[in-house]
Amino acid sequence: MTDEGAFRIAAAARAAGLSADVLRAWFRRYDVVPTTRTAAGARVVGPKAVERLRLLRALVERGHSIGQLVARTDAELARALGTHQGTPHDAHLEAIVIAVIDALVGFELSDAEETLARAGALLDPREFVLSVVAPLLHELGERWAKGQIHVAQEHAASVVVRNVLSPFLRQRAHATGPIAVFATLGGERHEFGAIGATVLAGEHGFRARFLGSDLSAPEIVLMAQRLRASVVGVSMPTAASVAELAALRAALPAEVGVVAGGAHARSMRGVVHLTRLADLEAALDAHAQRTQRAPPRSKSPPSSRRS
Repeated sequence: MTDEGAFRIAAAARAAGLSADVLRAWFRRYDVVPTTRTAAGARVVGPKAVERLRLLRALVERGHSIGQLVARTDAELARALGTHQGTPHDAHLEAIVIAVIDALVGFELSDAEETLARAGALLDPREFVLSVVAPLLHELGERWAKGQIHVAQEHAASVVVRNVLSPFLRQRAHATGPIAVFATLGGERHEFGAIGATVLAGEHGFRARFLGSDLSAPEIVLMAQRLRASVVGVSMPTAASVAELAALRAALPAEVGVVAGGAHARSMRGVVHLTRLADLEAALDAHAQRTQRAPPRSKSPPSSRRS
């Protein structure tokens, strides 16, 4: 087994909801799941093993003995838990998001970036953004609202996600479709939602450009005009951003589409409000139909994900 898709012991423990010490004890006593070694000698487990560990952890929490559970098959464990598992692929993606968040909360930034980058290498860009980045953004927002993460952790998340997404921005540098630009309005320095939208628009056939974060409406308008953008997308951090959005819309020609997301995004005349990142594709299609400029659907590079 190669390093692709494999979890080191600490990352596997986080993804399964276990402490690393407990997982190591399970390995010593019961050899709970198969392991392999990387070329560097590190002990790793695969995605299916992580899912088995999550089942074992859930049953142990309900009072079962780990010693009695280890001999059971995954199907038997699932039946004992009384749950219906999703597809292994979906469960693997969920485990990745959990592992990244736990690493960020613990300020283990290299682990968070390594786990996220591995997912980016295995998935095509569209699936990576919608199935990993978007759920990660949502979960971080939920934890921020509950006071479970701090400013430093949120900033660290932005850095990690930007580092991983940046190569995707370069992949479509020579696309030939209409131009879409994305930015965050003044006061918003957390940019990975806007960067994710840029990647998604690129996969949708647009020449997508990320302009930057914490920009004023006049700055975004100037760059959009110079690039002759067909679509402008912004993230809105505060209620005061509504006025900035209105100024942005008024300064752009009517044929330029404007989409807005973020906690304080609001619907207004000439602006499409995105409640989630996945809504962007429908908004881009609707704009293309209105302007009769259907973007050429670009084919993603062959995914390195193993069958």
